[in-house]
Amino acid sequence: MIAIDRGLGNNTGMLSEFFFSLIGGIFAVIATGRLDQIAWRFLRTVGALQAALTVFALVWIVRFQTVPASMPAWLIYGIAVVVVLASFGIMFFSPIANHRRLFFRGLCVSGAVGALVIAAVYAAMSVPVEATSGLIRAGAILSRVFGALLIGSITVAWLLGHAYLTATRMTIAPLRHFSKLLSWSVVFRMITVIISIGVAWWMQDSYGAAARLTDSWLVLSLRIGVGLLALAIFAYMVADCVKLRSTQSATGILYFGSVFAYVGELASQHLVTACAWPL
Repeated sequence: MIAIDRGLGNNTGMLSEFFFSLIGGIFAVIATGRLDQIAWRFLRTVGALQAALTVFALVWIVRFQTVPASMPAWLIYGIAVVVVLASFGIMFFSPIANHRRLFFRGLCVSGAVGALVIAAVYAAMSVPVEATSGLIRAGAILSRVFGALLIGSITVAWLLGHAYLTATRMTIAPLRHFSKLLSWSVVFRMITVIISIGVAWWMQDSYGAAARLTDSWLVLSLRIGVGLLALAIFAYMVADCVKLRSTQSATGILYFGSVFAYVGELASQHLVTACAWPL
């Protein structure tokens, strides 16, 4: 069986990967929204949250020295600083976001690309050294991108649901958009996992991924049962609440659903480490 070795010395690399995938996912999701329909104070809140998350993630990798040995530390730090600047840009320029849409979306895109690049680096390095296949590393990176969109969409959705308590003039359209994005993210995530499991069983004689996944059945059950199936039910419930314009009910469901999404993605990262197979 392939040994558990993230190539980063400890599990702090997994948390760095999760932090930056969450940050990148939030940026990417915000970039898809209609800025004329979203209250600027909500955008300012998201910018402040992103800045705090990115600074924390940067301090985390500096403090625990989880920079991959294959890349210069200054490059990772430099990209992280760009993400921090994009976060502060969103926070400070949120009042004029509707009038400078292209500029504001540019900030979101730059932050998303930077954070996802860092997350992709950690995802590739999370594959054990013994698994030298470039296809597996590519699968791990693709899995992290889809995972980022999933946790990013559900996080933005519950933050927006909470914003309706104060932004009483905001229409239901933004929440409808982000809830649809969440539903599609869950669907695409389920499709990729089904394909990945099918390929693992097809290659079981030559690579043995199926046997390793079977040995990690508890985490695999958590990943599929909680991180996908239960989350899909929650996404359906949120969509139904949005149709009824019940923002408070949708927000409550999204709170619980976000925990399921986070647990599912962390389980996915663990399976890459333990089984050398992206799920």
